[in-house]
Amino acid sequence: MKTIIERQLTPEFVRALNEAEHEPLIIEVHGKRFVVLREEEHSDRSETSPEDSSQTSLTEFFRNSPLYGVELDLERDKTPSREV
Repeated sequence: MKTIIERQLTPEFVRALNEAEHEPLIIEVHGKRFVVLREEEHSDRSETSPEDSSQTSLTEFFRNSPLYGVELDLERDKTPSREV
């Protein structure tokens, strides 16, 4: 992972990062979402655009699962399945 320090950033990008303290910062490359900064802190007040309404976070997906809250037996069966 590469680390970039603030003095390597353009003044415009530093201003955008400062604004991310108040709302999520979405960076697009060639018209496609590339990265979202600090969204988790703002998720309760963010609004979903119509194009994003079909996307569900992984957490939401699992919470909406019919198996949510079901106790699963995750103990491994240690008997060999075949002779080695």
